[in-house]
Amino acid sequence: MKVLYHDIPIERENQYLSPKEAESIPKVIIQSVSSATDNKKFYTLIMYDPDANYLHWLVINIPGSQISQGRVIVPYKGPSPPPPATFLHHYEFILYEQQNEIKELEKVNERKINFETLLSQLNLEKSKERERFTFISHFVGGKKRTNKMQRKTKRKRKCKSKRKSSCLFRERSYTNRVH
Repeated sequence: MKVLYHDIPIERENQYLSPKEAESIPKVIIQSVSSATDNKKFYTLIMYDPDANYLHWLVINIPGSQISQGRVIVPYKGPSPPPPATFLHHYEFILYEQQNEIKELEKVNERKINFETLLSQLNLEKSKERERFTFISHFVGGKKRTNKMQRKTKRKRKCKSKRKSSCLFRERSYTNRVH
């Protein structure tokens, strides 16, 4: 499987992409499906964040390697790791070979879902995983704290000094810090 964002391929497993780089639907090329018998089978493509149990994209009933002809159940949503930016999130593209065409589907209406639950809803527990590809991203954003914001959220500190002037100095210096 080859994954391209803006016609630029992800070259290696666990490559880093910013949320901005991966915000649009990628082009996914299924290379392992080539023979005439494989083209008669149906496949399911899942994009999933295992760190947050979050479903980003689900396409079922893909005939052979033609993803555009599959049925989109959950529209694509690019990486959106939650703040704080203290950890990376892994995003997996997983291709399953379906045992049969999925005609009836219990509605997958939640993006926040356990992976095993998702597989059971799709009846893919016993299906063969054909390929798996992972990339990494993390939260980017947030506001820097300004002096004005710092003053609004000023916390009162207890001063253990017997001299009032030293307590006032500490309080003023605390509110003037910039983060």
